[in-house]
Amino acid sequence: MTEQDPPLSQAKGVFTDEARPLPANLANVHVVLVQPQVPGNIGAAARAMRAMGLSNLVLVDPCDYGPKTEAPARARVAQEILDNARVVETLDAGLEGLTLVLGTTAKRRGQGMRSIVPLREGIAELLPVSQTQPVGLLFGREQWGLDKSELGRCQLWASIPSPHRSLSLNLSHAVMVACYEVYTQSCGEFETIPLEAAPLNEVERMYDHLNSALIEVGFAPRGGKEAFTQSLRRAFSRAQLETRDVEVFHRIAQQMEWFARKGWQRVRASADPGMPPAEDQGPEGPQGQQ
Repeated sequence: MTEQDPPLSQAKGVFTDEARPLPANLANVHVVLVQPQVPGNIGAAARAMRAMGLSNLVLVDPCDYGPKTEAPARARVAQEILDNARVVETLDAGLEGLTLVLGTTAKRRGQGMRSIVPLREGIAELLPVSQTQPVGLLFGREQWGLDKSELGRCQLWASIPSPHRSLSLNLSHAVMVACYEVYTQSCGEFETIPLEAAPLNEVERMYDHLNSALIEVGFAPRGGKEAFTQSLRRAFSRAQLETRDVEVFHRIAQQMEWFARKGWQRVRASADPGMPPAEDQGPEGPQGQQ
């Protein structure tokens, strides 16, 4: 790349190059960095994105990467990506609106962890969804990466293969490898996924609703609420939930809540005709919404 590289396009957040049009799905790919600690890595990550045609950078609680740091010098022609980066305080805000997220990790699979695939395979699962919907690549801190709860927010887990089990790439280098895979694989042909995938934040609300409803009916998850939520994420991440699927589970949770509050009285009354019926049968009655 040189200082004469073409400027960013203002349309859909994608770079333009008259000699080499870029795949339109790159506008749906977001690079999310969680608490990056080195300004130079933020700048270098932006430059890696610029080189591969990506432009959507999200920074979660980052260090200072302003003009007095090394970030601008490392970004060089990608300064516009730094200027337009979306800066948020929490991971929830950083993942807002994304339907599928791939979390990167150097960890090996352990107890309670789902399969970790090579990065190339993970990108191949991510890109068909990116043809029509926003997706994310999630990277952790330089020193210890993503923690277990942060990885749990991702439907896909991937690592960059290396002959050295104890070594991991620098953050900006990992971003470069991922962006390269996104670009090269995006140049192929994809079948459009005919799904209305539920945004990640909607799926998280579903987990919370199921948790609270189960607790109301007396379910006590082993290991506590967070451990059970991780189990739910691990199970549901194997399927691409649509918005209508999430609504079904909300209705199931609503019915459990109704049963816990008053519905059990009606069920008992049906078994014992001598028992008076409950006064409050809930807005949907014992059958819930259809």
